[in-house]
Amino acid sequence: MCFYDQYEFACRDFRWGNFKKHCTKEYRRGETCGMKLVHDVLPQNKDCTLCEKIQRKKRRWWQYEDKLKQWESEGRLGELKSTVQKYRDEQCGVQIEIAKLDAEREERAKAIGSNRSRASAPQQSYAVQYTPQQLAAYQQAQYAQAYGQPYPAYQ
Repeated sequence: MCFYDQYEFACRDFRWGNFKKHCTKEYRRGETCGMKLVHDVLPQNKDCTLCEKIQRKKRRWWQYEDKLKQWESEGRLGELKSTVQKYRDEQCGVQIEIAKLDAEREERAKAIGSNRSRASAPQQSYAVQYTPQQLAAYQQAQYAQAYGQPYPAYQ
């Protein structure tokens, strides 16, 4: 039950900071008992690295979506079939990466204490593997919810 600083990010995630004070259980100099208690909470104005990765990937997904909408409004989908398919495949890949990062964030949120302390034991991945068809259906539902109209067909 030694005391540490705790950095709290804007996304409400946290990480442990520097050691601050010994508890009464540990009397040896330079040793800690292994249990962490919060000494001070130091708020940070930025998101954690995992949330920043998710935000970058979402921006990339929306860039692909905006480019496809632009081509659709210009009526160029017929002449750019292979490029449209490439963009769709890359967009699906980015959606899979976002789902994996979201699952990792959820797993970290459910963990008690620091996820670094569990690094010694092999971890089983509980990340959900989505098929491209499932991701396309999810994408269509998100589009319909956001724009109030059905998802446009690019075929």
